[in-house]
Amino acid sequence: MNLAQQNLITLEEEISSIINQLNNLNSGAAHAGTSIATKTLSPNDLSKRLADLFEAKSHQQQVLSDSMKAKIEALRKAHQKKTVFKEYRATEVMYCYGNRIKIYSPYYVVKGTGKKKNNGLMPAIVLLGIYKHCTEDMCSYISKLCSALSSYDEVSKLIKAKGINLNIKTIIAIAKQMALRARLAQKADDCVISISKGITIIISMDGGRVKIRETKRGPKTQKNRNRYNGNWREAKLFVIYLVDEKGEKIKHELPIIDGMIGSPEDVFAMLKGYLSNMDLNSFDNIVFIADGAPWIWKRAKKLILSLGVKSSSYTEILDYYHAMEHLNKLSKALFKNSKEQKKWVKECKKLLLNGDAGDFINKIKQDTYKKTGKKVTAEKTYFLNNVNRINYHAAKEKGLPLGSGSIESSIRRVINLRMKGNSIFWKHESANDMIFLRSFYKSGRWNELEDMAYKGGLQLAA
Repeated sequence: MNLAQQNLITLEEEISSIINQLNNLNSGAAHAGTSIATKTLSPNDLSKRLADLFEAKSHQQQVLSDSMKAKIEALRKAHQKKTVFKEYRATEVMYCYGNRIKIYSPYYVVKGTGKKKNNGLMPAIVLLGIYKHCTEDMCSYISKLCSALSSYDEVSKLIKAKGINLNIKTIIAIAKQMALRARLAQKADDCVISISKGITIIISMDGGRVKIRETKRGPKTQKNRNRYNGNWREAKLFVIYLVDEKGEKIKHELPIIDGMIGSPEDVFAMLKGYLSNMDLNSFDNIVFIADGAPWIWKRAKKLILSLGVKSSSYTEILDYYHAMEHLNKLSKALFKNSKEQKKWVKECKKLLLNGDAGDFINKIKQDTYKKTGKKVTAEKTYFLNNVNRINYHAAKEKGLPLGSGSIESSIRRVINLRMKGNSIFWKHESANDMIFLRSFYKSGRWNELEDMAYKGGLQLAA
């Protein structure tokens, strides 16, 4: 009988002991055979430990199962170097209610590494989804808290109140590992995040700002710490969602939100990965809504048409509210009197909403003729560059939304409320991990992230 089999018997005995003790407590009798580990626990704590013991028993049974042995053998064969079984070793695992219980699993030594540290493998632990001595459910719970709360310190305090003691470094490592595993599955196309079929699908994109901590070259501080720069970097985010015939968001259809701090090419490649898993030709309208950022419009149409979408079903819309903002700026550059400014803006808005985009552009050109100044030139160029995206009358007739409020809201909820604040700095990779986790949390797709993380964990093990 190996140590894993012995441990399974020990777990079963403790489960039996706790059940008997709970039965005796319910009947008012004292249990003479109470174990040392449980005799001082309250009924509530006993119930929690019992739940964790059942999960630990399930894990120990899985380790001993033939299916697990087959998976371990497959991982060993996939490993770059040969491995040799040495012994069964214990791993102390933290379960859902904070109880730490030992699980015994096969320990393999990488052949030819001698007595070097960290030269061994415990594939069964990885296959069970255990990381940093925490179960898969615990890792998901910790990562979800990291996404929902405003700081890692808050996460530490909250779980400590529930009897789960993890330092902040471990909490951060768990969240990073969750994101890493999910991204691995996503890149391998093991998990398809898609959206239901409908009449109109909206794609919107925008950027937020995050302070990135970058090590500064030069001498360290008196405490031997690296000096750093905290520069603002643009976090590019996109959202994909459905609208009904009136252009209103379909609430029961979960949106897709994701993004990153990276180049425009990188974020568009990420967007393409999501859109490639959808049958875009099943939609009557594919609409791309954004502000006037050139980096978006230079790539949007090219991406959509590369996916086989008919140009007749594709529409680009310049966010109406951004357009009005620029129109007001232009009016202030053209007129000093506030009444003249309001009158001019009103005339322009009427042309836009009536579908007279050509007349609107002619008015802009006419009213800015012989007008000089950087502001006038910049705002005039803004509308000239987006002349094909301001047919708001036609968009309204088709039941399409005119604004990019969804992406603006996503920027606020995903980035601003979690990643911006006084003295908040992020490392580049950590920022991207948090954007990923929080995007799925805020879009209501956390269960899908969990599935991705599990499959990604198997790839990580291989």
